[in-house]
Amino acid sequence: MEQSGYDKCFVLTNEQFASVSNHLNLILQKMSNDVITIVDAIQGLDIFEPWYTSYLYSLLQNNYAAQTTYQNLYMTYGGTNWGNLAEPTVYTSYDYGAPIREDRTLSSKYSEIKLQATFLHSSPDFLVASRVGNGTVGSGTAYSSNPRIYTTALSAPSGAHFYVIRQSSVQFVDATKFTLNVNTTEGVVTIPQFFNATLDGRESQILVSEYRYGSHVLKWSVAEVFAWATIGDIDYLVLYANVGHAIEAVVAGVTGAPKVSGSSTIQASAGPNNTLIITGTPSGISTINGGKTIIIIVDKPTALSFWNVQLPSMNTTVYDKAPDVPSVFVFGPYLVRNATLSDSDSVLALHGDINATTTIDVVTPPSVKRLTWNGAPLNVQKSNIGTLRGTLPFSVQAPSLPSLKTAKWACSDSLPEIQAGFDDSEWITANKTSTARPYQPFAGKYVLYADEYGFHQGNTIARGHFTGNATGVQLSVQGGFNFGYSAWLNSKFLGSSQGTNQYSADGGQDLANDTWTFDPADLNAGDNVVTVVVDPTGLEEDYNGDDTFKTPRGVRGYEILGDSDFTEWKIQGNLGGENFPDKVRGPLNEGGLFVEREGAHLPGFSTTTSSWNQSSSCTPYIGISSAGIQAYRTTFSLNLPDGIDSPVALQIERTPTSSYRSVIYINGWQFGRFNSRDGPQEIFPLPEGILNHKGENELLFTLWSLDAQGAKVADLELVTTALISSSKESIQGIVTSPGFSELRG
Repeated sequence: MEQSGYDKCFVLTNEQFASVSNHLNLILQKMSNDVITIVDAIQGLDIFEPWYTSYLYSLLQNNYAAQTTYQNLYMTYGGTNWGNLAEPTVYTSYDYGAPIREDRTLSSKYSEIKLQATFLHSSPDFLVASRVGNGTVGSGTAYSSNPRIYTTALSAPSGAHFYVIRQSSVQFVDATKFTLNVNTTEGVVTIPQFFNATLDGRESQILVSEYRYGSHVLKWSVAEVFAWATIGDIDYLVLYANVGHAIEAVVAGVTGAPKVSGSSTIQASAGPNNTLIITGTPSGISTINGGKTIIIIVDKPTALSFWNVQLPSMNTTVYDKAPDVPSVFVFGPYLVRNATLSDSDSVLALHGDINATTTIDVVTPPSVKRLTWNGAPLNVQKSNIGTLRGTLPFSVQAPSLPSLKTAKWACSDSLPEIQAGFDDSEWITANKTSTARPYQPFAGKYVLYADEYGFHQGNTIARGHFTGNATGVQLSVQGGFNFGYSAWLNSKFLGSSQGTNQYSADGGQDLANDTWTFDPADLNAGDNVVTVVVDPTGLEEDYNGDDTFKTPRGVRGYEILGDSDFTEWKIQGNLGGENFPDKVRGPLNEGGLFVEREGAHLPGFSTTTSSWNQSSSCTPYIGISSAGIQAYRTTFSLNLPDGIDSPVALQIERTPTSSYRSVIYINGWQFGRFNSRDGPQEIFPLPEGILNHKGENELLFTLWSLDAQGAKVADLELVTTALISSSKESIQGIVTSPGFSELRG
């Protein structure tokens, strides 16, 4: 089991663990003779990481033990929640702690899932196996000598047996010793026979007996099966175990004395009745040659670099995986994409990636005499373990990225709505006096919910007009966890409020109630305007189906204080609201900030107009000296070489004591919403194809200070998140999407 790199790990209570153990029984109470399917296996693999939360990772083997035969991994690849936020408990990253990270690099979890998936594809008997017992007693026999070992036993019609074992309590974090009683054709056998096996805390394993591979049978093993394949006329079997764990395995159908190659920590000897007995402690790669079978023994870290790669053949695709489909074993590379045979099957062409100089070992059909890697000949020799072995040199250099600190920036005020004389006559008049939503306004004549007027995402702005001698205003503003808003009287800043995350001490706040007092000196003789800018964090996901997705966004209630009242409210959000013009980037891409409405984020926008400042002081590093919203725009060019995969991201240094929020647009696409106070995200991947790796890019960065003293960005730079020598095809240019002239011209 692997714990996430996040700060903490969710831990099941013993009561919850007992419920998990009884998973199959609970299912069978509801159904019979049906395929068990887990559509969203959140409990099995991942869960999204909300603002400052812990992270759940539990092994998938328990689902397999419950005879689950279809399982969707949520998520295998999370990616990015591009555009405005999906819902209030998440931020821009949709990484989900997934096996394939947001920047497409592979995590160690990917390798763990690969081990499990390859075993399942190599073991069709497991698909049809039925549970015959679980816990500590089954079919009249105790499975383990150690009560800390919880066992689920499954048997297939072929006679193969599978034992899913784990420790019986999540509180057990230390290793424990055990033996296991398994079924064989000779009866019940206690394994291992010569010592006690080891199971680490919070670990699960699938052990087998009477496991057929090719024309041979693995009688039993306390090492786990990675895969098997018949290559040429040899049945290959790969077994692995944790570092330092002793193993025992017995293979039937082997005559003659076995030959051990590789690590001296592995021993093999001929046993009775044409069996092969393997013992020792795996270290690196070892092979046992038993004539028509070769068993490969590795430690688990080495197993994580193994690939069982499909060879194209009749009536199959490279994605079909089964033990009777031609394949090769490749050990070492970071990624192997595909393998093909050519030149009368004498050349094996491999394509893949490496992230360091790598020793590669390949088990091939006997016809193969030469290897190529990404199209280039690979010098290989026959190794002492029988593989074709070579070295993949890692010689790529990190690409040079332009510095944004030295870039030429232009900036513009993105809150002209608070300036005297601003004309909102073309805005939507918020004049609804009722709503069908279950969440009613707290106060005020008019309903000011943004969704009621067609604005469902991104920043919104409400402007309330009044005359007379008002002394203040009471506002209730709702925007979801971690939302924020600021208010002005005419051009005078009144203040800001922000929500909190759902795991804060107060249980999370998505609503702010404030009273703002007016200075009489800030009132006009005629028309006065209260301007409220809201940064919502998306609509509720409505987990429990109780209509929480109808929770309002925007001003929930208002009341003016003193001898006055609001005569009119105007509201604005993304350009066009539900009739948004950008059908390619979609409805979630834009919000209601002035620079978004005017299209400053779009490719081809010109900053030569009088409203844009080109001075050297106009950078986000200098920022703004008062509350407000400023937009910064720059261009930069990239020229990343072919043959490398080096994901690029925008990295922002947080200043937790400064309350500012930012929106990131790259080439017209919104790929980040940054919250300096709350974080937690500081690195925003910019996918190739959205980002032009071989040409010019246009970046828009907004800075909204919610503090009276203003804000600035401590650091904002382009970074690479990995350096990989790759066979990945380079993307030319960017995805086809409209620019300023098409959408605003």
